[in-house]
Amino acid sequence: MSIAIVDTPGFDDTTRSDAEILDEITQFLVAQYQLGIPLRGLIYLHRITDMRMQGSALRYFQMFQKICGEEAFGNVVLVTTMWDQLRDPSIGLKRDQELRKEFWCMMEKGGSQIYNFDGSSAMAQGIVIGLAGKKDIVLRIQREVNDYGKTLEDTSAGRLVAPSIYGRIMEAEDEIATLDRYIAEAERNQDVVVRGKREREKSEAESKLARESQKQNRFKAAIGRETKDNIDNARKSSKKTDGLQLFAAVLGLSVSLVFNILPLFGVSI
Repeated sequence: MSIAIVDTPGFDDTTRSDAEILDEITQFLVAQYQLGIPLRGLIYLHRITDMRMQGSALRYFQMFQKICGEEAFGNVVLVTTMWDQLRDPSIGLKRDQELRKEFWCMMEKGGSQIYNFDGSSAMAQGIVIGLAGKKDIVLRIQREVNDYGKTLEDTSAGRLVAPSIYGRIMEAEDEIATLDRYIAEAERNQDVVVRGKREREKSEAESKLARESQKQNRFKAAIGRETKDNIDNARKSSKKTDGLQLFAAVLGLSVSLVFNILPLFGVSI
């Protein structure tokens, strides 16, 4: 038996938007599903050093729930980490109880397990082995995109992200309209300096609009069909038949970069 642990990007990335990260995670999950690579479970990591779950952190967790779907909660492990970074352990215990009662209770009722990670390799292996013993699962977003042919914006998770994309597009359009008025006024006043400044600002706003429009187009793309075509092309152009190797080829990544393979109890890939 081979076990592959894949570290997916988190939604708290400061350099990429939630839409870009959801797109990447969805492509990964759909490729895994179409290639028939078994998925036994997911591990959600939460830093116990973080303050109360609210704002963006709460939205990210809600997105994670939508990606999984209630039918997959039994194959999810919720893990609190970084306990050794707390000056006062009682603060961690208080936050742990808050998480369990206010935020994680629905998933726990649905079969999710909760662990406070002590940093040991034994506990890490125990969590992984526990998930490896479960039956294969199919996540909600995999069914929505692959089986039902939905675009990303029409998925349960995508509907949480789409408003922010449209909001940024409207902001950019409004900014461009305002700058057009400023430019026209500068032309009437024959103010070359102000006009040049406003035109540079408009160029930046147009670039922003183009980036957000590109994200919107990705959200409207048929990822399921795209992935199938990519898999077919990878099979034709490569001699690789192993599921993991094809998976890496489809996503344009190397296995060594994508996978953290754990040789547990003498098991090798």
